[in-house]
Amino acid sequence: MRKSIILFIFLHILSYAFPIYFKHIGMKEGLSQLSVMSIYQDELGRMWFGTEEGLSVFDGVHVTSHKPTLKNESGKETTVGNSIDFITGDNQGNIYFNSDNSLVRYNLRSQQFACLKQAWVNAIAFSGEQLWVNASDSIFVWDTQTEKLHFRFKLELSNQHATCIMVDSQKRCWIGTNSGLYMKEEDKPLAYIIPSEDIYALYEDSHRNLWISARMNGLYKREPSGNF
Repeated sequence: MRKSIILFIFLHILSYAFPIYFKHIGMKEGLSQLSVMSIYQDELGRMWFGTEEGLSVFDGVHVTSHKPTLKNESGKETTVGNSIDFITGDNQGNIYFNSDNSLVRYNLRSQQFACLKQAWVNAIAFSGEQLWVNASDSIFVWDTQTEKLHFRFKLELSNQHATCIMVDSQKRCWIGTNSGLYMKEEDKPLAYIIPSEDIYALYEDSHRNLWISARMNGLYKREPSGNF
């Protein structure tokens, strides 16, 4: 009985020892806009947020916001776009994101933006030294070493559009769409894995399980064996 009482007191104290705190960051703190659609953490630990009105970065203390701009030959700056749905990076000083209909790179050292492709970019993801890009109805890879965009395969999705893309630890490319999940292995045809689902996000955990979020039916978990 005495041990039970001591254990109860210890657990009661422990429940108060580690309170959970949340910090709200809004426009008053410097955020570009309140609709945050993408989040990325760079190699310096800073948090990047894509909004409908540009790019914001939080260094732990302050928020700095950017509107993606490019300089033309005369030196005049023009805005690439404001709405940013996806952000990723190469841990080598480059941040990649889609800005409206363009693929844009931001170099942390030079603090300059560069437009890599002007097309309807739906989703991007980084794997190894390659940036995977879904533009219009095709998948491309941007090679960071050669600074070139290479065509990989065509999606041929009828009345569908890609919502997210991911390359897993087995080098398989997963494409979430507004009407199902697809998977592409090297030298194999495109496979339709989950039909008729509006896929929002994809994530592979340390056990190689694939987690799939769907708009209407919650979460799917695909095991390495292929079972759901």
